[in-house]
Amino acid sequence: MAERLAADPHPMRFCGALRAVRDVLRAHPHAYLVNEGANALDFARNVIDMQVPRHRLDTGTWGVMGVGMG
Repeated sequence: MAERLAADPHPMRFCGALRAVRDVLRAHPHAYLVNEGANALDFARNVIDMQVPRHRLDTGTWGVMGVGMG
């Protein structure tokens, strides 16, 4: 995963987007992350560490899509 996150292809791929979100959240740890949607949910949990408790809003292990705020 580290190799995929370090890559910088053009156009951006999925792991590059996760890296960008991860970097923003590292700089702004009090921001909330709304995380949903099958593979995106699973990958984001593994890539994006949360610094502040209760700032990741997701559907849980057997959740469904649709918790994201508009």
